Amino acid sequence: MSQKRVLFAAGGTGGHIFPALAIAEVLQREKKAEVLFIGGKDMELSLIAPHYPLMMLPVMPMKRFPSLICKPLLAFLKSIILSLLFLFKEHPSVVVGMGGYPSLPPLLAAAFLRIPIVIHEQNIIPGRVNKLLAYFAKKILISFPETASFFPPSRTKLVGLPIRSSLRKIDKTIARQKLKLTPSAPTILISGGSRGALSLNKAIVEILPLLLKEGIQVMHICGLAHYQQFKESTQNIDDRYLLLPFTSEMHLFYSAADLCISRAGASTLAELSFFALPSILIPYPYAIAQHQFLNALLFQKRGASRVLLNEALGEPRKLYEEISHLLSSPQQLEKMSASARSLYLPGASLEAANEIEEVIRR
Repeated sequence: MSQKRVLFAAGGTGGHIFPALAIAEVLQREKKAEVLFIGGKDMELSLIAPHYPLMMLPVMPMKRFPSLICKPLLAFLKSIILSLLFLFKEHPSVVVGMGGYPSLPPLLAAAFLRIPIVIHEQNIIPGRVNKLLAYFAKKILISFPETASFFPPSRTKLVGLPIRSSLRKIDKTIARQKLKLTPSAPTILISGGSRGALSLNKAIVEILPLLLKEGIQVMHICGLAHYQQFKESTQNIDDRYLLLPFTSEMHLFYSAADLCISRAGASTLAELSFFALPSILIPYPYAIAQHQFLNALLFQKRGASRVLLNEALGEPRKLYEEISHLLSSPQQLEKMSASARSLYLPGASLEAANEIEEVIRR
């Protein structure tokens, strides 16, 4: 695969970008491929640009209201033209679509130029972009067995959901010591995904006194947009509460936790299963096609998680009672941990890289 060029079309959220980065790392290291990215101008700049060449498009989410659709539509058409020019100039051997609205213009451009397409679907129910582009794809890579029914069997391959190589398990006691937490105290992690979750952040801060009174340590990754607000409202809380806007050492927090409270994005669930971490999942209520809700239901059905709807955060004590109940039931946590571990498919990044290599060799 030497001298071959792989272009990833990914963006919008960390859930689309992180799996792309995981596959790109393997392609570059193991397959000696040249890797490029094309996406939007949001999280792509901070997550992709420091590591790989990035072409940024002016694409933006389409609005649901007709009166607001003009600007996104013009940006979309401009993004298709820019994608065509970029692909014509760079001549990638394959374009790998990871879902999300920024990936649609370059994938349409690739289809028009007859450049081979591979798509990777992270969620149980495929997103709109991947449903549309599956017709043109040489290979469709999926993360869950349940997704196979949505795509042609001859072109569909279960590989799992690639996770970042920086995520490595370490001993729980060591992780807590590194974070300056008490090694023996029950510890929870709250994370609202790559953008944070305001309703979850508010509920956690409201029940924080109850959690701390029970001797529970709280690691709260609230998102950059919400950090200043919650830093001010919690500045007098003791050192059993750790508040961060984000972290590049997520493996420490996963390893230190007994229980995670989070949204239900596909990448988050892959990471929870890798760390065999029990969870309370609160799906993002406005996700298209209820992706997060369906992801969370699968984890609950398999015994790895408990699901709370976002509306329940309006009564934060319900969340407190769920946390308190699980932390007081070590056997239940152990069962949930084993169930989470069983959902992890190892080697997803290499499997995906192998499939991409096969498409290039044809």
